[in-house]
Amino acid sequence: VFLSSVAFAQYYFQLGMPIPARGAKLPIYDRIFKISADEAAATDLVGRFEKECLAISSVLKSFTKNSLALIDEAFTSTSAEEALPIAENFITELSKIGGKCIFATHFHTLGNSLEERGDKIGYLHTESEAGKRMYRVKSGKSDNSSFAADIAKKYGLC
Repeated sequence: VFLSSVAFAQYYFQLGMPIPARGAKLPIYDRIFKISADEAAATDLVGRFEKECLAISSVLKSFTKNSLALIDEAFTSTSAEEALPIAENFITELSKIGGKCIFATHFHTLGNSLEERGDKIGYLHTESEAGKRMYRVKSGKSDNSSFAADIAKKYGLC
């Protein structure tokens, strides 16, 4: 939902339409890419992971220093152990090109490993109070919780 909101606001702004905000300073991007794990459903010819790789590879081929990439839950159709180095390499390649990328993920160690590699990154996280999600996005590192246990408990799975 967060990345879709960012995408819509950016598209509206670039079309000269009003955006739902108290105020904003937005740049003009030459290309806007939005990739979501939900959109990468498997087909008869390829599995979900391969479809994700194809979509994300196309971003790398067209990305410029004036582009925006909005990547939501990429590489979640494989193990975290296999996904992390792939995500690291993708973000590092985007970083070399320039431009902006918002990469939404539950791979909490991804940011730390990118910092160790020297990539320039910033953090956003959703705010919580006493374990309850508040649906507010804040600047800074997360508390490394995806609230999975709370959600599962709500449905009797824990």
